[in-house]
Amino acid sequence: MSWIRSRRRWLIAALAAAVVIVAAGLTWRARAADDSTTAQSITATATVGDATRSVSGSGTLQPAQSETLSFAVSGTVTQVLVALGDQVTEGQELATVDDALLQSQLTAAQSTVTAAEDDLETAASGSSSVRLAAAQAQLVTARDDLTSAQQAVTNAVLRAPFTGEVVALDLTVGQTVSASGGTSAGSGASGAGGGSMSGTAGVSGTTASSSAGTIQVASVKQFVVDTTVSSTDLASIKTGLQAEITASGVTDKLYGTVTEVSRVATTSSSGSAAFPVTVTLTGDVDGVYGGTSATIQIIVAKRSDVLTIPTRAVHSENGTTYVTVVADGKEPAKRTVTVGETYGTNTEVTAGLTEGEKVEVISLPAGVGTGGNRGTGNGQFPGGGQLPGGGQFPGDGQMPGGGQFPGGGGFPGGATGGNS
Repeated sequence: MSWIRSRRRWLIAALAAAVVIVAAGLTWRARAADDSTTAQSITATATVGDATRSVSGSGTLQPAQSETLSFAVSGTVTQVLVALGDQVTEGQELATVDDALLQSQLTAAQSTVTAAEDDLETAASGSSSVRLAAAQAQLVTARDDLTSAQQAVTNAVLRAPFTGEVVALDLTVGQTVSASGGTSAGSGASGAGGGSMSGTAGVSGTTASSSAGTIQVASVKQFVVDTTVSSTDLASIKTGLQAEITASGVTDKLYGTVTEVSRVATTSSSGSAAFPVTVTLTGDVDGVYGGTSATIQIIVAKRSDVLTIPTRAVHSENGTTYVTVVADGKEPAKRTVTVGETYGTNTEVTAGLTEGEKVEVISLPAGVGTGGNRGTGNGQFPGGGQLPGGGQFPGDGQMPGGGQFPGGGGFPGGATGGNS
């Protein structure tokens, strides 16, 4: 009988333990469910400061001035006075060609002018009107030829059109050069004589032949950025506006001014109208190179002492604009506000809110948390995941009779333990 009573006590203890385990599991689930029904929110603080509205664009930094120079006369190069990388000043001699023939042509042109002047003087002393007109025309032609001869001698010297650096050099002493075919304005000022200029920002322009010989001069501390704006933004863009430039690989922000705004549209990659805008960087810029990509923010409006909050915190309902104010120790509450202009991702608040107050930017729905594990932290049941009384069954955790159920250790009906 004592053996039977012992087994009965064990069965009662086992059933009680099973009830405790089931109850603990349900409690854990309930706590996790309670956590998932708690809404979360992200807040922002109303701040006072400078507010700017800008139009963005992108482009490539190019030298503000860049010219590819070649001789406007034919001849043999007698001097190359610069090397690649040299700094040059406006008007400085860069190279020369043999001008002996040009000088003789100049002397002949001067003699022709002298003879034409004498002929006119003779005609004026009693010749017919026809003879006088012919002498006058001859003098005009002679003087034009003299001007051309003088210019040719001047063009035998290649000069720097502005202060900059020699960035390309394709000219050697003894080289025979032919006169360039024409003059094309570059990205800066026109030349200061001594040759013709072609190309912009390192791209060669028209030349008469491969033997023309060229020297490229560019401003290496003064840059421009060409970008485009949409038709929507064009009305707010005008010359003189300030711009902030972020260049690839350059840590410091650069600044510039809008210097050109075209009212003639080009076609963008998307097929929409795009209007060219040129921004000239302010002052001399070090550590920047032509060809560097850049993004531009053209400041079209700027104000000081403006109270702003993120635009996502502003809501409208039934014609009323409001925000949800979040204060420590209080429930979030809606408050009507008056808003002004929008500056990027922020909106001005002109009434209804003060500096330092917190507003709800976004409310996360129930079940969306900020990360981490739910439950008690270790995946255990409350109380350490153990059964009452140290987590053991009576009798040192074993059943009487060697750990078997009555009748050979089987469950009622012949079922066995483990997974079904």
